[in-house]
Amino acid sequence: MKIEVFKEILNRIRKTDAVVDALYSKIDVTNVTDEYVSIIEMLMKCYYGEEAAENISWFLYEKNGREDMKAWDKDGKEILKDEDDLWAYCEELKMSKTDYELKKPLTDEESERLFHLMTEAYR
Repeated sequence: MKIEVFKEILNRIRKTDAVVDALYSKIDVTNVTDEYVSIIEMLMKCYYGEEAAENISWFLYEKNGREDMKAWDKDGKEILKDEDDLWAYCEELKMSKTDYELKKPLTDEESERLFHLMTEAYR
């Protein structure tokens, strides 16, 4: 993906998030927007891979321009400092990714076990 396109996607996500945040005090639109967010996340996972998609999400929502939020590679080198760095890192990960696969839904037994564990945790 060209860096200009990547940056525009990030910019549009930020703009949309700002609109949703502004609307939230008047009307909760998250039921509508959550589906679009999940589509965007799935497309990023398909294109760049799961690790890159997680890094994009971290960059947008946790780092969010904060200078004190940093990420490092396995060699201790700071990465994901800015959009250019994020793009380069994602492009590198894209070359080594495996195809994204949809998560399989839980079986009835798995759902029942999970529900049981959750109810036990809140007793």
